[in-house]
Amino acid sequence: MKREMRGGGERGIATGRQSEGARGRGANPSVEGAHRSRQQNSRLNPADKAAIAYLAVITILVLVVSYRIPWWWLLCAAHATLVGLI
Repeated sequence: MKREMRGGGERGIATGRQSEGARGRGANPSVEGAHRSRQQNSRLNPADKAAIAYLAVITILVLVVSYRIPWWWLLCAAHATLVGLI
């Protein structure tokens, strides 16, 4: 059983949710616009973030055991360069 809402949409009595026809596909343009602007501000995708995290962890491990790695500074510099390229 359904009843009319003030805005012209229908609301189910049992659930209190608006029906798909009342919402439409683009439920709230202002919310969608805010979501899009956040995505555009974040220039790193999840794969980039994972790669940076991996390089950071490996660099920390290299620094921890740097006394055993003769070219530790070169590895750290290479990782910093790769992060800069991402």
